[in-house]
Amino acid sequence: TTEGCLPEIFNLFGLGEPVTPTNPECSEYKTLSDPTRSIHYEGPDDEELYCDKMASPFSLTSPDWSDAGWYRFQGPGGHRMPEKSPGLSKCGSYVTGWLEGKHPRAFGQTIDTFVCFHFDRVDCYHSAAAKVTNCGSFFVYYLPNYPKNCPGRYCATDESLPDA
Repeated sequence: TTEGCLPEIFNLFGLGEPVTPTNPECSEYKTLSDPTRSIHYEGPDDEELYCDKMASPFSLTSPDWSDAGWYRFQGPGGHRMPEKSPGLSKCGSYVTGWLEGKHPRAFGQTIDTFVCFHFDRVDCYHSAAAKVTNCGSFFVYYLPNYPKNCPGRYCATDESLPDA
């Protein structure tokens, strides 16, 4: 379920009529809002590492994770996925997930992409297929469960998108 109302984007032609995305994922998504998802979060100790996978025997399931599906990043952790590796042991986990490639620039556009996971000094040690949709003022991501043994987690940032 979504939290709050879907933001309206006004018509670029100046007609004043609100335009909203027609993609169902722009209104039917789960929220990732844990502040420890931030690329700037360093810690916690090894016994409190989170993982984006249900019922992991190796770490705690992230408090905002509820299985594979469409997600929107919100809150103090960040509002989108980073487009470069945040490094190891960030985002409340040991293995850190980041978007390999660029976010879609066109309103309503969905792209197939990959999420890379930084591990053992390698920016993209392994990856998982994902999707990203541009919903106007925010992005939503189709994210699978973390594909390997935990701990691994999707990271968030509030940094500006790089120029296209």
